[in-house]
Amino acid sequence: TTLDPASSAGPNPSSRASAADVDLAPVPVTQSALKDRSPRPNLTVEVPKFADTSADPLSQDITGDSTTDKDVTSGMPSSTPTADALLPSADPTFVTPTPMPMSSPPSASPDMILVGSRVPELEVALEEAQVRLQEAQQNVEKAQAELKEAHTAAEQAKQELDNKTREWERCAARMQSDLEFSAAAAAKLEQQLAEASK
Repeated sequence: TTLDPASSAGPNPSSRASAADVDLAPVPVTQSALKDRSPRPNLTVEVPKFADTSADPLSQDITGDSTTDKDVTSGMPSSTPTADALLPSADPTFVTPTPMPMSSPPSASPDMILVGSRVPELEVALEEAQVRLQEAQQNVEKAQAELKEAHTAAEQAKQELDNKTREWERCAARMQSDLEFSAAAAAKLEQQLAEASK
């Protein structure tokens, strides 16, 4: 038995039958019906044809061949260029630069020669000056120490002089008081003598 494609796709919505009109009984399949079935057609798949990629360097075999040994990444021959091809002269547009003239080194002046010959003498003079400077610094430090001692001695002498001056002032005041007392006593004695003589 064969199924109608229209019926296999399902019932048409416009002409639906009710459940009572549909025969759900199984259809018997006989041996003759199986023999009468036509064979299935052969299925063929069409493979799309691609463009010719023989000229594309990226489609070549990575190992390359004996005729076109090309780099698969750049498409350029993998042979190493010669040393002459790397020279700038191989480029027709390359212009060889003109070499600059070499200038001769400046000649030493007589003053420079004189200074160079006096270097040892100047070094000795510098060492002597450094020694004299060190001695002068030591003398200055010694003079500063002596000045400090003299300043301390002067302060002590001034303190002693102040003490002596105050002591002399006290003695002079005491002597002045004694002198005034003596003068008053003498005047009193003279008055008493004058009264006694009357």
